[in-house]
Amino acid sequence: MKVSPTGPILICSYPRSGNHMLRAVLEYATRRPTLGCPETTNDPPIFERGPNRIEKLISIESDLPVGLKMHSLRDFALWERQGLESVQQMLLITRDPVEAISSHLLRSFRKKWFVSDKEICRAVAGQLSFYLETVILFRSYDERSRFRVSFEKLKGPDSTKYVNGFLREIGIDASLSEDELKNVLRLSKDSQKSLKPVSQSLQNRVKKEVARIVSSEQIERLLED
Repeated sequence: MKVSPTGPILICSYPRSGNHMLRAVLEYATRRPTLGCPETTNDPPIFERGPNRIEKLISIESDLPVGLKMHSLRDFALWERQGLESVQQMLLITRDPVEAISSHLLRSFRKKWFVSDKEICRAVAGQLSFYLETVILFRSYDERSRFRVSFEKLKGPDSTKYVNGFLREIGIDASLSEDELKNVLRLSKDSQKSLKPVSQSLQNRVKKEVARIVSSEQIERLLED
């Protein structure tokens, strides 16, 4: 799979799986912007956000987007409705479903003073369906038009080698140094809204329920079949 020089590629993931990080890396490596989810007004390109306006780490030389963010089949349909030929190419970012789903759910539970076990079970079941949407869409793509990125490897000890490897794989002629990648990932984190943590007890309850119904091994088998 190669990134089209004339059009963007879909950057697909379940929320809290590294989409923001990957957008920052792609913008830095290509000097082209990424676009947030369609119909979202508060998801600008990373280079336009406050931290980069101050630091000017990411420089943009072309208005042609390198990537289109999406989290759901609805997002996919909205991008496709715009007639973009490049929707035939996809990057899927995967993260351990226990970590991703629990992290996303805990954002919605933060303002509640009490969350019942029944509410957790119902919410987790709904989010698992949401998580699987991107996996199913990825499987529908031709192997030559899809590429998978691991959240864990993006943040792992060999992240620089990993990032440069998948940039080459998708046809981007760029190589980041360890310091460059470190700065890009820091900028990515700084440009996201931070939230107050929830209680450890609630975190454990949500993670336990997610782990009860899905595992990273199951997702791996589904992606490899």
